[in-house]
Amino acid sequence: MMKEGKAFVTPQGILYMENYYSCGYALKNEWFLKAREKIGLITILYEPNNPSVILLVHENQIIPANLLLRSSELPKENHLYFRMINYYKKLLAEKKKRQSTKSDLRKGKKILILKQ
Repeated sequence: MMKEGKAFVTPQGILYMENYYSCGYALKNEWFLKAREKIGLITILYEPNNPSVILLVHENQIIPANLLLRSSELPKENHLYFRMINYYKKLLAEKKKRQSTKSDLRKGKKILILKQ
């Protein structure tokens, strides 16, 4: 039998009973990014005997969210994977910054460049 509860939407995921959960809906709607500014509270449904999934009750929808593994439970290969993803995100941000600067130069905007 399902029970009702409340969970916190945090930057790390949806926190319920010391476990973090996530789902595509929350990612698509940037819940975790928004939670950096303000932690949210959401109604959930759960089965006490099955902590692997909770159901989020949001805007007349029932959205399944899956349990996330703790970093200590991840295989070592996953840590390397996440380090690589973060590295490529940094490269992409730098590339976008350079493109923005080039675009500003083409538009005739003055840019102050400070050397370190």
